[in-house]
Amino acid sequence: MRHSAILFALTILTSTLIGSTLAQAQPLLDHLQCYKVKGPLDEVAVVDMTTDSSFDQWARCEVRVRATELCLPVEDSLLSYTGTELAVEGQDLTGGGYICYKARCGRRSLPGVSATDRFGGRLLAPSKTTRVCTPARLRKSTVFVTSQTFKGNMGGAAGADALCQQAADDAGLGGTFVAWISDDSRDAPDVLPQHSAWFRTDGALVAINRNVLTNPSRDLAAPINVDEYGVKIVGWGIVWTGTSDDGKGTSRNCDNWTAVGYTRGGSGEANSTTGSWTSGTGVSSGCGGPSSLYCFEK
Repeated sequence: MRHSAILFALTILTSTLIGSTLAQAQPLLDHLQCYKVKGPLDEVAVVDMTTDSSFDQWARCEVRVRATELCLPVEDSLLSYTGTELAVEGQDLTGGGYICYKARCGRRSLPGVSATDRFGGRLLAPSKTTRVCTPARLRKSTVFVTSQTFKGNMGGAAGADALCQQAADDAGLGGTFVAWISDDSRDAPDVLPQHSAWFRTDGALVAINRNVLTNPSRDLAAPINVDEYGVKIVGWGIVWTGTSDDGKGTSRNCDNWTAVGYTRGGSGEANSTTGSWTSGTGVSSGCGGPSSLYCFEK
């Protein structure tokens, strides 16, 4: 009886180890390798294409039902790359997608396959690799200038963040918002994601990534002069920032955004696309005077 129990335990342990090894050996098929194929022209289809709600795009397409590529799920192992690799793997493509690149690969013989999709069945003969597609995080974030103005004693940078969040909530924007504002312990860009694109509430692109916001030689694609309700501001549009055109904080920060006395706060110009959007030429406002805030979605 004792030997039977030991044998049973060993059997269970062996099965568990084998199962664990097999599970670990399963490849992560999150990339696509696309092969050139030729298929006969059958028909023309009209299809409505709709993205998920984060992009809210819709298009009607006329599809020529002639196969040009066969894309197979593959696992990739990066061997070398001259750029900076980001860990974007195994993505849920809701709110994401694929980015495809032209590729040349060593020859690998693939047999002809019989394939069936929504347009019917066809025989395909894959030849050379044409593209490799990698999963991508796609971020579409919002930026606005507040419709309300505030004195320099906002309760610190955290208080300015709270004012931005309240403005976004009041406008029903959703998401998490922070102020573009610097103090003695924080530079404005530090609280923003590196890889995000920001759009105004009217849909206009402002910046394709954070680097645009901190590079004095690059202009914004559009000024941040539209408020949380999608209304373009009237006038010059002075905005508290305490931030230079390279994204670094300045000493003009209304005593870390807690004072309204004789101190001064660095400001930007909402109607500008040059570096003065965050560090206006000669703009340094008295902390008792009201100015707006730039609010960025994280």
